[in-house]
Amino acid sequence: GAGTAFCAGQDLAEMTGLPDPDAPHPFSQCMDVLCRFDKVLIAAVNGVGMGGVLTMLLHCDMVFMSQSARLKAPFVQLGVVPEAGSSYFLPLICGHRGAAGILYGADWITAERALALGRDTAVCAPDELLPAAMARAAHIAGHAPQSLRHTKRLVLATCAAQLDDA
Repeated sequence: GAGTAFCAGQDLAEMTGLPDPDAPHPFSQCMDVLCRFDKVLIAAVNGVGMGGVLTMLLHCDMVFMSQSARLKAPFVQLGVVPEAGSSYFLPLICGHRGAAGILYGADWITAERALALGRDTAVCAPDELLPAAMARAAHIAGHAPQSLRHTKRLVLATCAAQLDDA
């Protein structure tokens, strides 16, 4: 995302108007790929992110957030449940109480709070966000690509069954 917003999340009205509710939705297809993506994923979050984008960030290996960025999991507020493994990854990353606070409260999460919960890799000044994320990416890109992919596959394998259940 660029500017003051990272992502507004899934358009729920769009989900209710699907001609065939059993057909795969592009968001679901994207999340399926993301759950099994075997390359290192680094996110740089500048601005506001809601719902599905928080879930997407849970699947990233590293997350850099601007000091002004905020995230929200508004699922219960909207009368829906968390999707694509967020109910699995949040407790894994933030602990049970941290995840409960995020999911049950549907409150805004500041970058500092996300970092304290173990959710983020780093919090940066807005003008340092992209350079910090890109520097980390460049460092990692200097390693053997096949080793990185196989290492990521091993990491993913440790939680594949639990993620599918979630």
